[in-house]
Amino acid sequence: MLGISVELKNRKADLLELLKKADALDQTIKENAEFAETLWEQMGFRERYLWGWFWGDRDLVLRRRDLIRTTDGLQESAETLREKIAGLRNEIDIDIVTELHQSNPGFRVARDHMVATGLLEEAAIRCREALEEAMNDISSAQSMETYDLVSTNNVASILSSSANSEAQYSISEAEEALREFDLALKKYDQTETGLRGMSEGIDDFPDLILDLVLDLPFDFMSWSTLSQLSNCEDELEEIWRSLQPFWSRVTETAHKARQEYGRFIQEAFNSIP
Repeated sequence: MLGISVELKNRKADLLELLKKADALDQTIKENAEFAETLWEQMGFRERYLWGWFWGDRDLVLRRRDLIRTTDGLQESAETLREKIAGLRNEIDIDIVTELHQSNPGFRVARDHMVATGLLEEAAIRCREALEEAMNDISSAQSMETYDLVSTNNVASILSSSANSEAQYSISEAEEALREFDLALKKYDQTETGLRGMSEGIDDFPDLILDLVLDLPFDFMSWSTLSQLSNCEDELEEIWRSLQPFWSRVTETAHKARQEYGRFIQEAFNSIP
């Protein structure tokens, strides 16, 4: 049961009052915008483009101008109010989290699960981005290597060497990201809140990338280099395809964990009279 202090009750009351003001402001802004559009439709060429001069309806132009200025001011006030609302809600949530952490074991489980899945999701994102960059750099290196093979231009050789170096570096980064993801998966599976089988079916993928990297002593400006690049690309694409469903699973699990964590906080907030 959430321990509810007088201060917490007062904060919620203040928050609800601010929310009412924000709703009223938003409604006024909406109505002003609609009225400004109505005034625009009433204007002719002189009012729209000559500010009502030369026998136009100057009063209509000034009414719309003043309305727009007023609405701009209201929008600034609404933004300030929204920031104040967000700050106050954050203060209330901090108090709620502190209380729930002390009194609700279920909340502690939900919090730990959210943290674990959040770290796993971050590792998955880094892994996906590293693989994408490696595949892009390999593709660029292949193009430059092909150009170098058919060209007598020394600049082509320099560009090819540079592209190959970038590809090697990206592959190394992808290997590291894969290892981090593998480690994050294993740590997650070992937690009390871990979902069984999250990493099932991908236990061997770090070895695949390790073999790939160790077999890359590039022989610059040769068909051998081009062949190795092609093999690397095929291996990385295979790893990418095998990991796609697991990334989706990680994202979905992290999303559900955040929802569950938020549910505890929202229910506690709703219980404040």
